[in-house]
Amino acid sequence: LRSDNLVCFESIDSYDLNYKGKEKIVINARLFKPKIQKDVYDAVILTHGSGGIRRYHNKYINLLTSMGYVVFQIDHYAARKIKYDKSFSKVSGLTFMNDAYSALNVLKKNKSINNVGYLGWSQGGVGPILSHFEFINKLVPTDHSFQAAVAIYPYCGFTFPDNYKTKTPLLIITGSDDDLTPEAACRNIYSKFNRNNGNIDFISMEGARHGFDN
Repeated sequence: LRSDNLVCFESIDSYDLNYKGKEKIVINARLFKPKIQKDVYDAVILTHGSGGIRRYHNKYINLLTSMGYVVFQIDHYAARKIKYDKSFSKVSGLTFMNDAYSALNVLKKNKSINNVGYLGWSQGGVGPILSHFEFINKLVPTDHSFQAAVAIYPYCGFTFPDNYKTKTPLLIITGSDDDLTPEAACRNIYSKFNRNNGNIDFISMEGARHGFDN
């Protein structure tokens, strides 16, 4: 593992979970390694929102590497030649999630990587929420699962039957005054699935709007 190293990996270019006939695409990412030298590291995959990679993401990279984590920051847009245009239609949260699980496959092939977490913002926060559910982990083309997931002001306009089994521990962080991805939908997911021995947590930032950490 080399810090601040550009990594190219293969993903499935799919808008949804139907992978039949979908083309492969080579996605770019950057790997950041902590200064602490260890034989085995835990890692966190970062997946940006519809605005693409932003400078404020560096705060998270610095924080996580200072805590001893390897950080794998995906650029979902560069290979697809997408620029932010506020249309939200060229890719989906599932597109980002498919890239994230492909990145998980890459990291798990390295013997120096142990547990892998998943952190996403806004549209990129859809995947961390979906990874919470067991059936999603069975649908994606990988034998690996995330050990933890965090969704920051995510889009939560979907749900599943309350008897669906959950898997990956999930934390959802929202802003109470978010008018782009309203908190109420995320609170509904939390209320519906928080029965699983604290397997899902919810934090509301009072008075915060979308992009409160920018």
